[in-house]
Amino acid sequence: MKKVLVIILVFLVLIAGGAAFVGMNYIRGLDKAFDPSNETVTMLEIPAGSSTGDIGAILEEAGIIQSAKKFQLYSRIHKLDSGYMAGTYGFSPSMKLSQIAEDLTTGRTSTVQFTVPEGLNINELADTLSSQGMGSYEKFLELAANGDFDYDFLKDAPEGVHRLEGYLFPETYTMPYGCTEYEILDTMLSHFDKMYTDEYKARAEELGLTTNEVITIASIIEEECALDEERPLVSSVIYNRLDLDMPLGMDSTILFILGEHRYEVTYAETEIDSPYNTYLYPGLPIGPISSPGLASIEAALYPAETDLLYFVVSDKGDGSMVYSNNYEDFISAVDAFDQYLNEQNND
Repeated sequence: MKKVLVIILVFLVLIAGGAAFVGMNYIRGLDKAFDPSNETVTMLEIPAGSSTGDIGAILEEAGIIQSAKKFQLYSRIHKLDSGYMAGTYGFSPSMKLSQIAEDLTTGRTSTVQFTVPEGLNINELADTLSSQGMGSYEKFLELAANGDFDYDFLKDAPEGVHRLEGYLFPETYTMPYGCTEYEILDTMLSHFDKMYTDEYKARAEELGLTTNEVITIASIIEEECALDEERPLVSSVIYNRLDLDMPLGMDSTILFILGEHRYEVTYAETEIDSPYNTYLYPGLPIGPISSPGLASIEAALYPAETDLLYFVVSDKGDGSMVYSNNYEDFISAVDAFDQYLNEQNND
């Protein structure tokens, strides 16, 4: 009889041990990614006051986790129920429950923020973004030339690496952590699409201009002018020269070809054979030379009404310009600026 009792006791112990083993394996098995191969990041808003069940439901509905109930069980086992924080998070199906829980308990929202200032060309933009760890310089340029971006405003854009030039709208962007180069460029193009309103499109049509021509004018204004209040005046010079079939002669277009930033260009540089050379070829260059801000776009669409044909940086040192409608006054202003530069260099 005693032997029977011992056998029964051993059997029960084995069953209990086996159940415990299965239970521990199940608990360990909870911490698995729903889809380890899917690293696509989805931004999710976790509202204030959300329960663990609410958060689990949000995650399951977004396809981040397999089961809200498993998320609740994992949270209960690890005593995390009351520690989750509201916020906007970036999650992917490749994340384990432990990774998701860690982000939620630390409030580590998975977003990155970057600012694109006015006046950057595509090469400078790629350099800025890559230096901030936002992607590969080469990949940005490859996508600029060959990426599949479905926007009507690109139909008249020039082919090649400068295809997106002017349309990567300068702004501060918040993106999911781990976003791709394509997603960054597409977000910027989408923002341009929103900012270039129906009013602007109607005004461009009234002027007889394509979007590409408007943004090309705006980009020249952006590069030539430092003060917002003077942008309509620079715009008027551009339009007046175009009306007279007079070469625009904008130094900014030469510097774009050279990939440089400075005050003046040489005579030899104005002879460079390029469709962007506004000294050599009349009319507008084939496309924008940088990303203009809203003030320059509006100036391109609504130029001041003047008879001005020339401008040069003034000798005041405040970024203002001297404008004129005759060559003699222009040369006098150029001489004054040259003297100012010489004095600055000798100080």
